[in-house]
Amino acid sequence: MADFVPPPGARWRVGGRWSPGKIIVHNDAGPFNAALRDGRLTGFFDWDFAGPCTARSDVSWMALAWVPLPARRVAAAGDGLYARLLRDGVADDVDEAVRELDDFFG
Repeated sequence: MADFVPPPGARWRVGGRWSPGKIIVHNDAGPFNAALRDGRLTGFFDWDFAGPCTARSDVSWMALAWVPLPARRVAAAGDGLYARLLRDGVADDVDEAVRELDDFFG
């Protein structure tokens, strides 16, 4: 859907406004909306939250929905984890994704 341009005045069920650089994303691509066959992802269903956003935001949501991050392990990693993320430049990507999600859900 990267080359889709919605008609003027298009309305979306969930937040988000169309602007250049955005694409139409699923916005809810978690395991609960995934079709699997023999343990492999074959597609997604339930596109009712689809709308304009950035690929980074959609991938961030997918990471949140799919990647198990036990709170105790994250807390135990403490500042050392954040320092490694900063060093690796990941923290900036996470911060940007959070801002985009905040803008999306307003």
